[in-house]
Amino acid sequence: METSAQQDNMIKDTTDSDVTDKATTKKVNMTEETTAKITNDGTLTVDKEKLAHDAFKTLLNTLKQKSRLHKERCPALVAALTARKAAWLAVEQHKLVARLDLQVIDLDRLQSLDDHTRFMALDTTFIKRRTEFHVLMRGEVELLDEMIKLQMVIRRDHSDRLEQLDARVKEEFESNEAYFLSFQRRMSRAIRIMMTEKRYH
Repeated sequence: METSAQQDNMIKDTTDSDVTDKATTKKVNMTEETTAKITNDGTLTVDKEKLAHDAFKTLLNTLKQKSRLHKERCPALVAALTARKAAWLAVEQHKLVARLDLQVIDLDRLQSLDDHTRFMALDTTFIKRRTEFHVLMRGEVELLDEMIKLQMVIRRDHSDRLEQLDARVKEEFESNEAYFLSFQRRMSRAIRIMMTEKRYH
């Protein structure tokens, strides 16, 4: 029959064994899930190569996601631009046909009041369409800036890995790189024109 002391020793051995197993499992899991390696002497070292590879992969995936978002936004941006232009043309056409003088309202002529009322309605629509377009355009400019910065980081910090990419993926990256820069320049030019034109149309 086992004594109380023997039972206590068995419980202690079992507990120690469980703790050791858990520590070993935790060490293995940590090694598999992170970029750290544990050497034979128990020293924890960082796997810099894997860390750099993971960073490169994350940058590429983020760039792809933002590029996809840009393509999804483009139709809405074009539609907003078209609507803004149409609203502005409607205002200008009404001013021309009605020979409207915005500085003078003839209170004795109903036609004059009607013309000015129509102008205000058209102008309000134009302002709404212009605002909608500017909101979308601002978001697109910010997105383009983010994508170009990502491309610059990839070029600067991961040029060697970029050269090792599949030919199709590398060609797509370079094509997008040129397109985003060109699109950014066109957007900047459009903004400058709108900010210098009368009433920012």
